[in-house]
Amino acid sequence: MPEPITHLLFYTFVLSSVLIYALVLSVADLRRLERKHIKVLLVLVTGGFCSLLPDIDAVYNLILIGRISHGNMLMLTHNLPASFVAFLIAGAAGYVIYMDIEKAIYVGIFGNCAFIAHLLLDDAVRETGNYYLYPLYGEPISMFTSLRMTGALAGSASAFGADIVRNDGSFISGTVTIAPDIAHPYGMRLFDFDGKDVQYEVNYDPNGGTSPGINVVLLKTTASVNSDNFLDTNVFTVELPAGSSGEYTVRIDVKEVISGEEIPATYKWRAGATQDYEIPEFPTVALPVAAILGLAFVFMRRKE
Repeated sequence: MPEPITHLLFYTFVLSSVLIYALVLSVADLRRLERKHIKVLLVLVTGGFCSLLPDIDAVYNLILIGRISHGNMLMLTHNLPASFVAFLIAGAAGYVIYMDIEKAIYVGIFGNCAFIAHLLLDDAVRETGNYYLYPLYGEPISMFTSLRMTGALAGSASAFGADIVRNDGSFISGTVTIAPDIAHPYGMRLFDFDGKDVQYEVNYDPNGGTSPGINVVLLKTTASVNSDNFLDTNVFTVELPAGSSGEYTVRIDVKEVISGEEIPATYKWRAGATQDYEIPEFPTVALPVAAILGLAFVFMRRKE
């Protein structure tokens, strides 16, 4: 999933850019901050809160287990019915701000849009989609089409595909950095195995990096697949003791029981101080901030 700051940047420079632009012009024109400006700022803060609301389960897991992770609660927060909660929260805040029911409804709709924008951004990154229609429909749906270069899609003649994913369904890339002395759970995303039974086998070199080595525990050995885009959570755990260094390669072989055909899925892990989630590069944060500050400076200079 994208970092919370990524969601805030998307909210600020995409969803709220026109409102922020108008606010900056108005303040620059009057050369002072009036009460109406404060109200607009409160609306922006309310929308920012709603844009982060789908990650409330990740905050819960951070407090409970010390890791930022959706775990198995992704479907409870990343769906369209849950966006109604954002509408109610933003609407209540809007009424407190303006003491007007019509304006409160507008603020509620704004908060609802911020919530849905979070879902769409996660959808674009996760590629497997969100549980938009949960609890009416329990399978993930993607608003975006993408070409997954895994398994059969990577050039094999196989009709199947498999990939190692986080338990929330998001894909991992490159070398995964995890905190030491914690068993990090991972799942499998299986493509085009619908109606088939599969077996899991784990292969890794415990001394592939620098001793002490990696410890991989296979939590499941079989699975019955019931969709073409199947997410199987808590398939295995990866743990690296403190003091581990170097990269450790783990391969999970997925074997279709009847045909015996195997699809390998391989990634690398290393120990580090950071948790297993994506961190935006510095330019991703700095450039948009510099751009809006530059615009504000230009318009203030024009007024002078």
